[in-house]
Amino acid sequence: MRVRKELENKAVVDAQTQQRQRAICTFIESFYRKAVLSGNTDGYEFYQRYLTDYCAKMVFGPGTNEGWEGWWDAFGNGTDEPNLKRLLNNLRVTHDQGDWYNVRLSQNGQTKFRKIKVKIEDGHTLIDDIK
Repeated sequence: MRVRKELENKAVVDAQTQQRQRAICTFIESFYRKAVLSGNTDGYEFYQRYLTDYCAKMVFGPGTNEGWEGWWDAFGNGTDEPNLKRLLNNLRVTHDQGDWYNVRLSQNGQTKFRKIKVKIEDGHTLIDDIK
C-alpha cells in the first residue's frame, strides 16, 4: 500500500513538473516572438520587466536599461541582418535541466543556441540568466 501511494505521489509531482516546464517553454517562446523577433523596439521595452535585475545588468550594462543592440546581442542570433520571419518559423524552446531552457534560432543554414535560466518570483516568471 505504501509503495503504491509513493508511486502515485511521484506521478503527480512528475506531471506537475512537466506542466510547469511546458508553461515556461510557452512563456520563453512568447517572449522571443514579441520582444526579440518582433522587429520593433516596443516589444523589448515592454518585456524588460520580465528580466531580473541581474539579467538586466548583464544585457544592458550597469546603470541603464536601454539599447536595442544589447538586447539583440543577448537574446538574438548575432547576425547583423536577421531574417526575422525565418527565425520565427524555426524558433524552438526546450527544457534543458533544472531552471535552464534551450532556445534554438536558425536562419540560412546557421543555427545559434541560447540558454535561458528562468526564476519564479512572487508567482511571476522572470529571465535570470543568458548564455
